[in-house]
Amino acid sequence: MSRLCDNCSRSMFNKTCGIPAEYNNDMFLWKKQREVLNEDGTCDFYTNERMIDKIKDYLSTPYYRILRIFGNIRDFFKYSVFKRIKYKFDIRDAWDLSTAISEFIIPRLTYFINSKPMGTPGVLLDRKFVEDNDISKYFSGELKDEWFDNNSDNYEPYNAWLNILSAMLNSFEYNSDKFNAKYSYMDINGYGEHEINTDKYQEIIDMDAEGLRLFALFFGNLWD
Repeated sequence: MSRLCDNCSRSMFNKTCGIPAEYNNDMFLWKKQREVLNEDGTCDFYTNERMIDKIKDYLSTPYYRILRIFGNIRDFFKYSVFKRIKYKFDIRDAWDLSTAISEFIIPRLTYFINSKPMGTPGVLLDRKFVEDNDISKYFSGELKDEWFDNNSDNYEPYNAWLNILSAMLNSFEYNSDKFNAKYSYMDINGYGEHEINTDKYQEIIDMDAEGLRLFALFFGNLWD
């Protein structure tokens, strides 16, 4: 953790500093953070850092840096070599399977979409299936009977399939650690405060649930 102000002993995350809650100066509101509290860059809530603390930090930094280097070397051999030999995969993936699985799927699903699949799942030519499973929203407007004619050359079911695949991809991107900025639901006001946009948050949660629903529904159709 680093510090936003040189004269402060309070730690901050990234480039923001927590504002103490009004009812307790020892508490911090995680959704109320700002880079500076005043226009001149001063902070109304800072705690002066003692000289002895600065000295301790200066002396301990190289020590912890060396420990981190040796820790990384140890972890490499422990997980990337020995554990991988035993379990055939990096067991650290199991610490957060949703992220690991998402990051495995993203490049493959992206390629699947960009390579333009040659076919369309047969269920998308079944109007009853489309209506019963709330798939019509991936078609262009109101459903038409000719779209579900097996002998038709209409591309509407194919376009719907591409839209469905894109919805799946959005969900996996949200569940990975590589697209945090794209799916952020935090707003920054004129004071630099970070606040949750509840409407955007709910929109993203709904998007995620829909993508996973589609993935489960069409899991057996992800081939070309």
